[in-house]
Amino acid sequence: MTPHCTRPFTGKWFDRYGANVIIYPALLCFAVGMFLLSGTESAVIFLVAAGLIGLGWGTVFPSFQTIAIQEAAPARKGLATATFLSTFDLGIGIGSFLAGVIGAEIGFSSLYLYASFLILLGIGVYYLLHGKATTVVMKGMKTDA
Repeated sequence: MTPHCTRPFTGKWFDRYGANVIIYPALLCFAVGMFLLSGTESAVIFLVAAGLIGLGWGTVFPSFQTIAIQEAAPARKGLATATFLSTFDLGIGIGSFLAGVIGAEIGFSSLYLYASFLILLGIGVYYLLHGKATTVVMKGMKTDA
C-alpha cells in the first residue's frame, strides 16, 4: 500500500527536482528498513521496517524505470522498458534463489543486515553510474522554484 500512497507526490518531485532528490532518500529508507528488520523483536518495529522498506522500494523501482526510459532514444523507449523489466525479473529470480540459500546458511536476521549494507553500497553505485552526471547537468540548469 505504501508505494501507491507516495507515488503521486514522489513522481511530481522526480519531474520537478530530478532523480537524485528521490533516489538517495528512497535508498536510505530501504536500507534503514532492512536494518531494522534484521533486529526486530516486536510487532511495532516490524511494521516500521515494513513501511520503510515499502516506501524505499516502492519509490526506487518506478524511479529507476523512469530513468531507463528517459535515457533511451525516442525510437528505443519500448526496448528500454522491456530490457529494464526483463533484467528486473531475472534479478528477482536469481536474487530470491540466492537469498534462500544464503539465508538458510547464515540466518535471515544476518541476511537482512547484510542486505542493508548492500543497499547502501547501491547508493554509491547509483552515484557513479547516474547520480554524478545528473548533478552536473542540474547545476547548469535553472529550475522553477
